[in-house]
Amino acid sequence: MSHPNGTVPTCLISRAKPDKSNHLIAPTLSANYHHSMKLHWSDWNRACISAAVLLALAGLAVFKIPHGFEEGVGWYLCLLPGAIFAAAISDLIQKVIPQSKSILFDTLLIGFNFLWYFVISYLPLKTYRFISATLRKF
Repeated sequence: MSHPNGTVPTCLISRAKPDKSNHLIAPTLSANYHHSMKLHWSDWNRACISAAVLLALAGLAVFKIPHGFEEGVGWYLCLLPGAIFAAAISDLIQKVIPQSKSILFDTLLIGFNFLWYFVISYLPLKTYRFISATLRKF
């Protein structure tokens, strides 16, 4: 891990400290420099990723796992609750623009359900942050 000009970056060099004989210890590479690199994601980034994963899992559960008719409708409405709003809004827009039937419903279905899963992922993160910050004060 050296710099393009051949030097070692200063963040990887431990500070030289004098020993008892007043000689400087040679700077060395820190052995644990890679352990201090953490991903510092914001809460909305974490919520977006978890919402995308939850939406993908819900889509797989609803559309790829075979169900009976009544059971399939139940899973559909339970795991994809945005379908109710997507159907209502796409019907309203379809009256104005009749050609946009399929793509409009699919886009609204994905959008509303992503928003739903984002909210149910974001609220626990913010609640945890609030409770942990409050408990740290005591």
